[in-house]
Amino acid sequence: MLYLYSFFVNVKFLTKTTILMFGINYNDILNKTYSLFNIKKINIFTGKGIRFSKQIIYKKTGKISSYR
Repeated sequence: MLYLYSFFVNVKFLTKTTILMFGINYNDILNKTYSLFNIKKINIFTGKGIRFSKQIIYKKTGKISSYR
């Protein structure tokens, strides 16, 4: 469990896996979202992790078995 404290950024949980961060200062919002993004980076094999809306995720292809 990780807590990010900020006095000028409000967080609203839209669903179980979607949050909305808003506030007055745009730079403060970006700093908090990037620090949240660095907690759980996107896994290149599964595509899981924290991502921004409309962000393009490139998945790496796995090993292809020669027994097919």
